[in-house]
Amino acid sequence: MDNKIQVAFAAINQRLVEKIPENKVITANTNSYAYWGDNNRYPNFLYSCYKDCPTLQSIINGYVDYVIGNGISSTILPKPNSGQDWDEFITNVASDYLLFGITYIQVIRDKVGRIIELHWLDSRFCRTDVDNELIYYNEDYAKNYVRTTKQLIYPKFMKDTAFPASVIIIKTPFSRDTYGTPIWQSALKDVMVEIGITDFHLSVLDNNFCPSGIINFNNGVPTQEQQDEVEKLVTKKFTGTANAGRFMLAFNNGKDNAVTVEKFNDDNFDKKYDLLAKKTKDNIYAALRANPQLFGNTLNTGFADQDFDKSFRIFNRTVIFPIQKRIVDGIDKIFGVKGSLSIEPFGIDFTEEETVDNTESVE
Repeated sequence: MDNKIQVAFAAINQRLVEKIPENKVITANTNSYAYWGDNNRYPNFLYSCYKDCPTLQSIINGYVDYVIGNGISSTILPKPNSGQDWDEFITNVASDYLLFGITYIQVIRDKVGRIIELHWLDSRFCRTDVDNELIYYNEDYAKNYVRTTKQLIYPKFMKDTAFPASVIIIKTPFSRDTYGTPIWQSALKDVMVEIGITDFHLSVLDNNFCPSGIINFNNGVPTQEQQDEVEKLVTKKFTGTANAGRFMLAFNNGKDNAVTVEKFNDDNFDKKYDLLAKKTKDNIYAALRANPQLFGNTLNTGFADQDFDKSFRIFNRTVIFPIQKRIVDGIDKIFGVKGSLSIEPFGIDFTEEETVDNTESVE
């Protein structure tokens, strides 16, 4: 006797979870530049993380504010280009450095080889060959279809070669490949978890968990078209914020002409997700070496002004200053001198705080 039970399941508004893409370089393509991640869209994935993860966005924005400090000035150029001052320019450069682990600066020379302008290039739209000798710029890299006719190609910046336009690349110190490694790379899964938790709570409001119950239709398995029609009717009747219900349908043979409704226990998902949210947030702060109190999270911590001052001094010297130095060293390399930029530290009453300013010549 055949004891198999025929059951067909259909989930309403099923949500598919995509795999986290890998930060890798792909050279097996018909283009001269190396792909950054599958489909050449890894930086777009990183940018979406920044947009959708509140904790990551808050920390990166705070980092940029600390990097800019109380203002930036230059002894070489009054402004980097006609449209920005130095604060705006370094804001863009630092944002890409922190978010993508790599930032690009275009160097423009006049007819006699003098540097007259610097331009920030959006890292989402930049690719290079494997050795970073040629830089490709195309705003279509963010799209599924890339038009190579819009692609611009620049040589790598070299101090002794007066290209009319060239590009210098600045990467995080631990970047070991063609493209950058973000300083928050180790917290990528935590970022995705935080985004998922936000989606979960939105789903709770809209659907009262997924699924919160199962409706069994025990009078046989209808055709796929009939199943779809039943799903539409149940969705219209029972789901949404007003009805707070989301169900799974099961069409099976048995219990002639009977329909049963079974409710799932929620298993305290809300409390579990709250605990997970805290752990996830802690991991993101840890990966970025960020003290939550320095980014406005001072609720019920008893964090006094003296504590902030001490914590910021340590954070500024061990985290912010190296980032500032990395960027300023790149600018110094362009002009061939030390001290091309000077950054006034963030607005706390420092007495011995270092500024990123040197006067020696670059070798």
